[in-house]
Amino acid sequence: IETSMESVALAILEHLTILDDIEDSAPASVLESIGNCKDIAISHHIVTLLDLAEVNPVRATEINLEAIQGRLNRAKIEAEKGNNFGVENALQEYERLRRFSDEISDSAMQKGYDTVSINTINAQSTEGQLETLGSIYEEVPQEMKKAVEQTIGVAVEEHAQVVNKLQEQNALGEIPEEPPFPDNIPEEVKQNTQQPESGGGSGNGNH
Repeated sequence: IETSMESVALAILEHLTILDDIEDSAPASVLESIGNCKDIAISHHIVTLLDLAEVNPVRATEINLEAIQGRLNRAKIEAEKGNNFGVENALQEYERLRRFSDEISDSAMQKGYDTVSINTINAQSTEGQLETLGSIYEEVPQEMKKAVEQTIGVAVEEHAQVVNKLQEQNALGEIPEEPPFPDNIPEEVKQNTQQPESGGGSGNGNH
């Protein structure tokens, strides 16, 4: 059963990639429909990984992190093409999946699993995600920078939450307590996204 759930989850990731390819060549008239298909795919991804997390939460976390980085890579590609619509949609998908990481950890804890390894790999992933977000921030035009900054805020917020969990478990180890900002994120953005009121979110997730 575990292998079957993992196969379904990986197939959904492949399906998202296929939808990206279709979106690249689709006329504007069908972009909303493709966006809806992506929303449905991500919903199925979440349900499948919650099921997988009941038997193997570490693997569920790894697959979700793969999906998270995939959405960031998509946003970066769209930024390089100058497609603000594509960037915003991919960032919204990233935010949804990044927040879902907490659900996997919380579900595993409720089931009695040791969540140190889950929280650790979530925390370790922040550096690479911020690096990609920094590249996107550099690439997008001025009118899109606030949306990217808000998504950086989500990454920072989620990092703080997982750090808190590790501290409660006395298992922070080598994980940096502060967000591991790369050099390509401006100081002003770093300061803005570390304010207590920073909640992030580049939109309501609708296409």
